[in-house]
Amino acid sequence: MKYNYFCVNDSQFVNWQDELLNWSNYYAGNATFVDWHTPDTFSNVKLDLPDRSENVFDSETVVEIRETVTVNGYTYAVVGYKKLQLVRTEVFGILNIPEYIYYDGTVYTVVSVGAMKGDFFFTANDSVCSNYVDDVVIPDTVEYVWANALRLS
Repeated sequence: MKYNYFCVNDSQFVNWQDELLNWSNYYAGNATFVDWHTPDTFSNVKLDLPDRSENVFDSETVVEIRETVTVNGYTYAVVGYKKLQLVRTEVFGILNIPEYIYYDGTVYTVVSVGAMKGDFFFTANDSVCSNYVDDVVIPDTVEYVWANALRLS
């Protein structure tokens, strides 16, 4: 099964695509999840979707998909439920990527490494390091490292 909008709320804009996919013109304007979502499968069988919640989502109390947080000089983007991608650091020498990050009362797992542009596009053309590093320590929790994500001296 394919999830194009996993963990995206109803009001979040979905007119983004990652640079690696080269779909820069795929969405136009400020389309939301509800604007683009069609509840059916590739076989045209209607999915049995749960009823919509009556509760209003409070984005002030949680970190949302692609939102960034900075902890100890490392910047991460949320890529899933309690999962982070290292997207930027100013470290010199040894880049020691942690397994877990504690932020605002929640423990997140670092699962990937790859740069992010200012427009919230993930990119395979840039490094997460602003400086060259001599060595990188990657924990077992990291499942994916984007192309060109690490700049070594």
